[in-house]
Amino acid sequence: MTDRIYTLLGLAQKAGRISAGEMAQQAVKDRKAHLLIIAGDASGNTREKLVRMAENAGVSWALYGDMESLGHAVGKADRACLAVRDRGFAASLRGLLEGQGVELHGELRRHRNKDRHNV
Repeated sequence: MTDRIYTLLGLAQKAGRISAGEMAQQAVKDRKAHLLIIAGDASGNTREKLVRMAENAGVSWALYGDMESLGHAVGKADRACLAVRDRGFAASLRGLLEGQGVELHGELRRHRNKDRHNV
């Protein structure tokens, strides 16, 4: 199951629907993200900052994996977070994460603009 999550993250990256690192933070602030995945081994301050940012923006979030694995999944170096900017990918990832017993925070919601404009 874990491989399916990382595989789906890779597919979303190839489709241009993932923002990583600082770009992920910007996607959350701009409310373009549907799901924020935060690495479990990110520093406490970083986790707190990302959680607060996601909750303020109304973006669903989860703690999952580690920085190395998240970065590797999207073909980059270690990343503390990934933002999924596509509702369909976010819904699929939520299902896989829930299947593994990962606690998800916030609900997947539709943004005011149509998804095709949230690129």
